[in-house]
Amino acid sequence: MSVPISNVPRRVVLAASGTGPYSFNFEILAAGDISVYRDDTLLTITTDYTVTINTNGTGYVTLTATPTGATQIAIVGDRAIQRTTDFTTGGDLFATSLNDELDSQTIFAQQNAEAVERALKAPQTDPLTINMTLPRAADRANKYLAFDADGNPAPGDTSVDIALVAANIDNINIVKGQITPTNNIATVAGNDANITTVAGNIANVNTVAGISGNVTTVAGISADVTAVAGDATDIGTVATNIANVNSVSTNIANVNTVAGNSTNINTVAGISADVTTVAGDSADIQTLAANIGTIATKANAGANSDITSLSGLTTPLSVAQGGTGTATLTGVVKGNGTGAFSAATAGTDYAKPDTAQTFSAKQTFTATQKIQQTLEKMTVSATAATGTIAYDALTQAALYYTTNASANWTVNFRGDGSNSLDSIMATGESLTLAFLVTQGSTAYYNSAVQIDGNSVTPKWQGGTAPTSGNTSSIDLYVYNIVKTGSATFTVFASQTQFK
Repeated sequence: MSVPISNVPRRVVLAASGTGPYSFNFEILAAGDISVYRDDTLLTITTDYTVTINTNGTGYVTLTATPTGATQIAIVGDRAIQRTTDFTTGGDLFATSLNDELDSQTIFAQQNAEAVERALKAPQTDPLTINMTLPRAADRANKYLAFDADGNPAPGDTSVDIALVAANIDNINIVKGQITPTNNIATVAGNDANITTVAGNIANVNTVAGISGNVTTVAGISADVTAVAGDATDIGTVATNIANVNSVSTNIANVNTVAGNSTNINTVAGISADVTTVAGDSADIQTLAANIGTIATKANAGANSDITSLSGLTTPLSVAQGGTGTATLTGVVKGNGTGAFSAATAGTDYAKPDTAQTFSAKQTFTATQKIQQTLEKMTVSATAATGTIAYDALTQAALYYTTNASANWTVNFRGDGSNSLDSIMATGESLTLAFLVTQGSTAYYNSAVQIDGNSVTPKWQGGTAPTSGNTSSIDLYVYNIVKTGSATFTVFASQTQFK
């Protein structure tokens, strides 16, 4: 659409008021030539607003929803800068195509001019040498914008520096009041680094200023202060143990007595562990001393021939004393290493051939076993086969559904609701499970197999997977599951009809 392009700003900012319409007075060629903002949020055409173009190229925007909480709606010219036609030598040159190109060029120029007007720029009267390029990002990060002696952009002070100055403005004013036109401003400027250091410790400076009398006193004994500083480590140790120092001071007479017997004390210190042991048994030692004459007539400790038997014991020797902790023992006994021995229970504490035994963990027999017969645990349930059936190998070896199947089903083999099949089988082990399914007049079949929720493709007896069940029968499915690697299984399956 060719229209005259007016010399007006390609930007309209309107107060937010319902869904509109919000009019714009600059010309556009297509609905996509504008961008619409709700406050600072860029909206999406069709989703957030629609555009209506008048015959003269102006138009209006209608929002799809009320802009709740917004203060303004801005409509900005934003035609994509591109050329959509190409005139060829000797080809047709239509006025509409030429007008569209000229209109587009004018719109592009107006958009660029407005962008330039809204940018930071130097006055036309500035020298030709002016350079308004910003410093590099790493140089200007977290700093205020400043200008150097030539008027070019330069990194300014950081927000931390400005905040520090603002927090100490009263002190700065005091310093200002002490400066005369002829005194030490240049000297202060030459010590900028030191002043910065002081500024960073202004709180400590203010504290020192409040105790200037004490500072003067310390200055008068600077030599002593230096000597104390040289023994800072020892002083810290004494300060940490000041309670002990006070205790020693109170008992200085005893300390001096001990000092006179330092040789004996050093000897005792070398056997401090033995002294501690003897102190813990002082009552027993006193008893031994009272009976030393009788003890001398008794058997010597250790291996000797003095002890030939023990009799007259009123209490059995404990396990710690080398005994059993009990006076009589019958049959198989058990112990825990510290308490008295007790009778063991067949089938609970140990396996006995003629006693029923329940093993709650997997048993491994490395030699050839001869078994007369085994009983496998079966779960019988009045359930119809359908959907995904969780087969818990830790619960049963055979599963029997006695209600007619109602749809094809998936069987998912797992350990149980808390354990995966992969976690209870080792690589190189196999497990055989059976599933009996009752069929009615309409038969269904096992259409998929999973292990721990992951699909596997069984190798079916006869080479072909079943595609149907057997009506009015019981179909027996047998699955031999072989673990060949971590979470890797091969399944051998068969279907047999029983009627």
